[in-house]
Amino acid sequence: MKILVLGGTRFFGKRLVELCIAKGHDVTILTRGVSDNPFGNNVPQLKIDRLDDKALHEGLAHTSWDIVFDNICYSSNAAMSIINALHGKTKKLVFTSTLATYEADGRIKCENDFNPYQYNIRMGDHTEFTYGEGKKQAEAVFFSK
Repeated sequence: MKILVLGGTRFFGKRLVELCIAKGHDVTILTRGVSDNPFGNNVPQLKIDRLDDKALHEGLAHTSWDIVFDNICYSSNAAMSIINALHGKTKKLVFTSTLATYEADGRIKCENDFNPYQYNIRMGDHTEFTYGEGKKQAEAVFFSK
């Protein structure tokens, strides 16, 4: 399987890449290039600032993927940008959201506590939202598209 991972150099993204490699998949990471590629020559790295629409579209123009994992989307604008850049280029996109989309009220959370299909989408960049709100906005955009 041909896999693209946005944000695969740290935390769970790095572990995701390791698991995909162990399963024999062809993995590429897309990063800004700020962090070194921890996989060296074993994993190709596309150095693209995902917040730069033109660079993202140009960098992904001649690519295709069986699955894309987006671990670093924090706003509605970034979600829409990757949707547009990957249009017709992937069979599946998996967005990693966060528990931060839920109110910290001491209750155990479940998936139904946030409904992205009924959430009011406000387009904006990550600087315009708190972390949790940015993730909610991104999730709502992904589900709407």
